[in-house]
Amino acid sequence: MQARPVEPLIAALTDDERGVRIGAANALGRLADRRAVQPLIACLKDPDAWVRFNAVYSLGLLKDPRAVDSLILALKDPDTRTSEWAAWALGFIGDPRAVDTLVVALRDGAPDVRWGAANALGRIKDPRSFGPLKTSAETDEVPKVRGEASEALRGFPAPADAVASLVASLKDPDAQARRTASSTLSTIGDPATADALIAAMSDTDVTVRQNSATGLGKIKGPRTAAALIEAMKDKDPAVRATVAGQLGQIGVPVLIAALRDDDPQVRNRAADALARINDPRAAEPLLTALMERDDAVIYGAFNYFVARGAPDSEGALIQALNKSQNPFLAMTLLYSGNPILVRAGNDWAAKNGGIGHMPPVSPIWELPRWGSLSQP
Repeated sequence: MQARPVEPLIAALTDDERGVRIGAANALGRLADRRAVQPLIACLKDPDAWVRFNAVYSLGLLKDPRAVDSLILALKDPDTRTSEWAAWALGFIGDPRAVDTLVVALRDGAPDVRWGAANALGRIKDPRSFGPLKTSAETDEVPKVRGEASEALRGFPAPADAVASLVASLKDPDAQARRTASSTLSTIGDPATADALIAAMSDTDVTVRQNSATGLGKIKGPRTAAALIEAMKDKDPAVRATVAGQLGQIGVPVLIAALRDDDPQVRNRAADALARINDPRAAEPLLTALMERDDAVIYGAFNYFVARGAPDSEGALIQALNKSQNPFLAMTLLYSGNPILVRAGNDWAAKNGGIGHMPPVSPIWELPRWGSLSQP
């Protein structure tokens, strides 16, 4: 077996040619050899920003705690790209020594650095960062930073006093305060918040009810399932759509009923949820929706039948394609892996001059493969 070229690459880190140094710094992370850690740390002082960036990236891949102190210093690198990825690397290493500095970086003037800090803190999940992440999720001026901070809070072991404060805020007379509290709680998924979120499903504010439904969807149990099923009667279609998307396996009969909802968004979310579940009860109503050419349901129905790999559905899928004349459905058949459906997709494309420039993924998920839900 040929030895990995660690020593030559380490030597190349000090080459006079910047391109050589860049390539070596990048390659060393992929070799997963700890001998590269100290030489890569030394590269964080290289005058070339691309060398420093690749060194930071490789140190993150190596996940060696020896790099933590140097990566903390790299958070202040004059090159924003390098400082952003220094935060990312610290998150990959997962050492709590970096938490205080990453919390400070949540207030950095560069949005990319704030994003990297939020990403890293979401990986480390130290209780000290809950409050600062919550603040970033609520107040950062850049949407992608708010979104990453919210994602970082998902499944976070939030301090008990912080959770209690958020629960109390669900009763605040100010609607915006209730929206903020319900949004944060929806990312945590703490079973202790179930009662408060169930009560918030009766809030007068639509956004609060949507956030609460999302939070209940992360908490497993019969009580939360019952609350979501009851919420399918909500007067607002946006809330019903959110609920349908959260029900998943716990509410198949309710999702089937939602396929007949007056609002197409609700029908779409219900079909999406059913398509993710290998439950035979969904077959007949989805087949009916498929044959009725309900555009709000048709993507979910296609995904359901292709993923289940049911031989008796092939004719219905081909017929639905020919009735709808939808190029995306042709692509679904072409990528299905089923010879009959692939041939039908090709025939449709030949008759219609191709399928155009369609993306290789569906609006819901990657294109399903025939029988993928039936496989262990």
